[in-house]
Amino acid sequence: MKSTNFLVHHQSHKNKIATEEVIKSFRNYHPNDPYVIWSDCGDDYTDISQKYNTDYYYSDFNVGYIYYDKKSAYELYDRIRKSCELYKDKTHILWMEDDVIIKGEIYIPSEVEYYGMPNIGNYWLELHEYLCEKYNVNPNFNFWSTAGGAIMPTDTFVNKFDILEKFIDEDYDYIYKNMGKSIGAGDILKMVSQIITGKNYTVNPQIDDINHHTGVNDDMISIVHGFKGHYVQLPHRDN
Repeated sequence: MKSTNFLVHHQSHKNKIATEEVIKSFRNYHPNDPYVIWSDCGDDYTDISQKYNTDYYYSDFNVGYIYYDKKSAYELYDRIRKSCELYKDKTHILWMEDDVIIKGEIYIPSEVEYYGMPNIGNYWLELHEYLCEKYNVNPNFNFWSTAGGAIMPTDTFVNKFDILEKFIDEDYDYIYKNMGKSIGAGDILKMVSQIITGKNYTVNPQIDDINHHTGVNDDMISIVHGFKGHYVQLPHRDN
């Protein structure tokens, strides 16, 4: 049974071959579900967008991958918000990356909120305790879980964006300076967004990670993270 209660947010830079392969694998199983491509001040994905019927944004501001400053952290959240606001009837958003492949139909149970991989590594205890105290939350997870293929509730970015803004304004620089620059990574920031908005976590049995698990060929698996087979290094000339 196909789930139509989600959209896809895919941020890419300069890896068009991998980006297209990811989208193609998704469209094999979900030909009509909404898909939003963001070029992070990278290649022009207009042709791919038209070919696979996606929405497309180009940003002349490069967020990058890690060590985001305060402005970049806000930009990441704001892009996700803009994608969610395109499809306000959708309850979830799938975070897509260039190293994800889709092997089957994706189903998201209506009762889940934050939905992703099993525990593949704890983040630092100091940050966890800080967030729980500051935002008066008691999350049911304390591990990193927001790599490509993670699924988040759109409510976080549409109806609770003020909490994310509060975090950026009041806490980001302090954490960055005193607890470590690792806060400035997309995976960590997406996880933080779920913690401070009080979302519950559920392990998704349809997702696997090549670097940590061995179920890539399991018939239950629909989402595989960590697949680098389409990463091709080609000369790139900026115009």
